[in-house]
Amino acid sequence: MLRLIRRYTYIIIGFSALLYSGCSNETPTAPPLGPEWIVYTHDNSRLAGNRIRCIHIDSDGSLWFGTDSGASRFTPRTNSWTNLKDSLRTSGGSIAQVSAITQAKDRSVWFGTIGAGVIRFNSQSQTGRAWTRFIDRGDGPTVVTGITAYKLDPGGYGEIWVASNSGIDRYDQTDVDQGTWTYYDPSITVSLPTRNIVSAFTNPIDDHLWFGAATGGAVEAYYDANLLWDKFESPLEKYQVNTIAFDVVNFETNNVWFGKEVGASKLNLMSGKWTYYTPDSTNGQFPGGAVNAIETNYLTTRWFGMDSGLVLLDDTVYSRFTQDNSQLPNNRVTALKLDMRGNLWIGTRFGLAVYKKGGTQF
Repeated sequence: MLRLIRRYTYIIIGFSALLYSGCSNETPTAPPLGPEWIVYTHDNSRLAGNRIRCIHIDSDGSLWFGTDSGASRFTPRTNSWTNLKDSLRTSGGSIAQVSAITQAKDRSVWFGTIGAGVIRFNSQSQTGRAWTRFIDRGDGPTVVTGITAYKLDPGGYGEIWVASNSGIDRYDQTDVDQGTWTYYDPSITVSLPTRNIVSAFTNPIDDHLWFGAATGGAVEAYYDANLLWDKFESPLEKYQVNTIAFDVVNFETNNVWFGKEVGASKLNLMSGKWTYYTPDSTNGQFPGGAVNAIETNYLTTRWFGMDSGLVLLDDTVYSRFTQDNSQLPNNRVTALKLDMRGNLWIGTRFGLAVYKKGGTQF
């Protein structure tokens, strides 16, 4: 039975509070404003490749980008790039396509790839093996579509959850170097509608895990003494769930957003009400086609990355950015991430952009 009424205790902290908290009476100096748009490509920067498949921000504020030519890390405060290629190769020797990136509780960085399995970079390794590859069934899937971390593990090392086209894998880390894998598919977990899982996300509000399926909607996994599963599917729109995002708005409205192969939908977890976002339901303000990425500020700002550009829904007001009216490097937006200064990082098929109205700040 679906759990559509929840009880949450929220601590909503604004961007500015996170950035400028502390006991000092001195007012920190804000970084200078840059241009509203900055574009990075392989030609004008050290970005490993122009096709951006995923974006992740680590605990140090550095940004990681998964590309078709390995992974790149950008540190805004030093304006420096690092590319990872040699350790992200397939068994045939070619540089792997990096489709997903996350950081574990122990600060190790995990890469999901297309063709090279799951690869962990752990600089704290006590065996001298900073890099570990998981490729076999039981160790991890060979084709990865999403990867996310569960960090709410008191006294433990946390978990890594991996989505693939053959199910879901959970890595329960037992120490700095070791852990155990558990596999889930429909034959094991009846809540999974299919083995083909296309996305994985952690809700930062409650640390519940969400997975988008190729058919059958989305699945939520969470701990309440034991591991529990819930399945969610819109009664009207049964499409592949490409991406998932979350917001709160207020203490009575807790939303989960689903980007689909056709449009988007929103589920209010308190009331169970579904809302649909298509050209027909928005008088043409929301474009048609696939939604590849959604990013929110957990309140009333929502960004949608689509095959036809970037769409902003600011409370009830729509704006649309394309190559024709902005510096967006390509209209196919594949990944989105808001950093702690409100800069929106936009991955596209042909390059990376950063946008903030009024001026970017690093």
